[in-house]
Amino acid sequence: GINAEYGRELRSSTKQDLANKLINMDRKPYNFYKDLYGFSFDFGGVFTLKFDHVQGDPYASPSRICVTLPLLKSRYPDWSWSTPVRNVSLADYICRRTVNAISDLKADFKARGSWNEGKGGELRVEPPSQNILLRTSAEIQDGNILLRFCVGLPAKGR
Repeated sequence: GINAEYGRELRSSTKQDLANKLINMDRKPYNFYKDLYGFSFDFGGVFTLKFDHVQGDPYASPSRICVTLPLLKSRYPDWSWSTPVRNVSLADYICRRTVNAISDLKADFKARGSWNEGKGGELRVEPPSQNILLRTSAEIQDGNILLRFCVGLPAKGR
């Protein structure tokens, strides 16, 4: 069926399909990344990765991806999402941990290439404020954890 969010059928693929697509896109024009849109890549049943938006060029806003992880595989106890308040609190906690992990890995840098140099590589999650609120960057929904990232796709050699 047609997926209302994408306006077309969401296609399922594997992590190997994603790897093959990226290898085949190497050194191709930047707009080839658009082929990633509308795919849901399954990483061995552990999580899925979906491209919600693919940037049109290296100087556009970063691409947006969503990682979906089943709550039962997350090892968080059932009580931690058993009420709406706990649901929001768990999502906020996951968001904060993810922001810290990305920072610790130094993956939140933003390459600042000129017109002749490569760009991309940035990975970030919208950081939460000091308040614990319902956010779109991390949500608990239909038995899944949804974590949304911004990703600057690499542009070197394009």
